[in-house]
Amino acid sequence: MVVNTIIEQREELKTDRELCEIFGIKPVTSWRWRKERRISYRRIGGKIRYTLADINEFIERSKQAAVATNSVRREGSENGND
Repeated sequence: MVVNTIIEQREELKTDRELCEIFGIKPVTSWRWRKERRISYRRIGGKIRYTLADINEFIERSKQAAVATNSVRREGSENGND
């Protein structure tokens, strides 16, 4: 049903305040992430909203970046570049 889909989508949307609570960050950090296009968002009625898919995608990309960074650091220390 269309009504169920709309309700499910509405429940899935998180506010900027909720995003900050999830990550334990300040609003300026979420603003910077949006400005740098690190996290996707929607503007609905002039308000910022994030889907759970947006948040999960951001988390996965962050994990991949952390793994890549740690891999490079390990290689550098193995080569005496530490």
